[in-house]
Amino acid sequence: MSFSIITVNYNNVKGLNKTINNIEKVKAKTNSAIELIVIDGGSTDDSVNVIQNNSTIIDKWVSEKDEGIFDAMNKGIDLASNDWLVFMNSGDTFYYENILSIFKSEQIDNSINFVYGNKIENGEVGIVQNIEVLKAGVIHACHQSMFFKRKLNIKYDKNTKLYGDYGYVVDHVKPNPEGVYYFNHIVSETEPYGVGSKVSFRKRYEKYHQVISRFGFVGFVLSIFHRIKKIFKLL
Repeated sequence: MSFSIITVNYNNVKGLNKTINNIEKVKAKTNSAIELIVIDGGSTDDSVNVIQNNSTIIDKWVSEKDEGIFDAMNKGIDLASNDWLVFMNSGDTFYYENILSIFKSEQIDNSINFVYGNKIENGEVGIVQNIEVLKAGVIHACHQSMFFKRKLNIKYDKNTKLYGDYGYVVDHVKPNPEGVYYFNHIVSETEPYGVGSKVSFRKRYEKYHQVISRFGFVGFVLSIFHRIKKIFKLL
């Protein structure tokens, strides 16, 4: 069992340093092959120097202009060569340094293509929802706490700018719902206010476009119903 960790970065040298240092410790605590792939979007801060100074930890990297975060993630997928993909962006970290060894000891069946775990953000454990909420356009767990089988060769829709991770998850789950496994451990600690955290018209548009394209009109109705329930809970 081996892991390809893909880290996307753009002008976040502090976060990049934090993530690299964390993955160095994870590599030291894991009895498996791990490659760290850094995809930098042509940063103008000190990110490239940090990458070059960590050549013993970073296995593959590129620094060039891209078409957005999901285009960058696709570049990481193209460079990956190990069994499982993990997307740990600059500023995010694995919560336990030995979490990949714990993952390995879980003896996950070879038929499993998608694994998800828990996260910590702002000192609190994030809520993992029932995977059925995907049908309503909702990502049920944290993207940084997910593991994807590389051999499926699924890519992100690079035309989405804010909600592309949703489609990527559904494309792993929908064809084979039995190939999903809940890894009941805290996998990641994430930085708040990520690219998809702010509510915007574009995010809503991308959400509904993707849910309709994957689940049709039923998905659209479920997503509206889920949104109404959420609003009433806030009142």
